Amino acid sequence: MENKKVIKKVKKPTTKIKKKGFIEYIKDNWKIILIILLLLFGVSKCTSSCNRGNQIDKLNYQIVQMDSIITSNGIEIEKMNIKLDDAKSSIDSYKGIATGNQRDLVDKISSLTEENRNLTNKVNSLSKENKKLNEKINELEKQKEEDMN
Repeated sequence: MENKKVIKKVKKPTTKIKKKGFIEYIKDNWKIILIILLLLFGVSKCTSSCNRGNQIDKLNYQIVQMDSIITSNGIEIEKMNIKLDDAKSSIDSYKGIATGNQRDLVDKISSLTEENRNLTNKVNSLSKENKKLNEKINELEKQKEEDMN
């Protein structure tokens, strides 16, 4: 006995399906299209909100970094101002010392100039006196010679 298998062929329905146009397809399925578009917009809003949160976190982190940089720069400025004040006080101190030294030197110069003038006058008067004495010596020697002759 042979087993025969019967294969049935599926027949296509004989009714013809009309091909619909794009506009008619949209008119028939407008509710589904509207729901899909609303879902897409909702997902887009959700995505942008999540991204906004991440962006806000990044910006807050950058703000904290910039704030710490500003704080450290402020501390550096304060240190530099302290150094500048120290340098100014040192300069003022050296100016005071230099002015005092200059005043002492000017006083010494004026006293030495006065002493030099006095000594020059003394030398001149002693030179004159020496000349007179030499003249007197010469005169006395002449007189002695005359007396001896």
